[in-house]
Amino acid sequence: MEDLAGLVEGPLDLLVCELSHLEPSAVWQVLAGRPIRRVVFVHLSAAQWRARRLLRSEARRLLRPMRVEIPEDGVRVGF
Repeated sequence: MEDLAGLVEGPLDLLVCELSHLEPSAVWQVLAGRPIRRVVFVHLSAAQWRARRLLRSEARRLLRPMRVEIPEDGVRVGF
């Protein structure tokens, strides 16, 4: 998490973050209140993928006003 915290100190237009090896609630804590416009969470574990709707909802609530996305496989993320 220290690596992530160091990357999000300044303003970001877009952060693409893998979740599979991280605890989502710890990620939310690191990102909350940071100047990030949009975050796209990718590479979820099988359990996280099954819970993706709940994770997306939780992240949107806790990371507001960031735009939070967990795209489906094959979706192109525009810039």
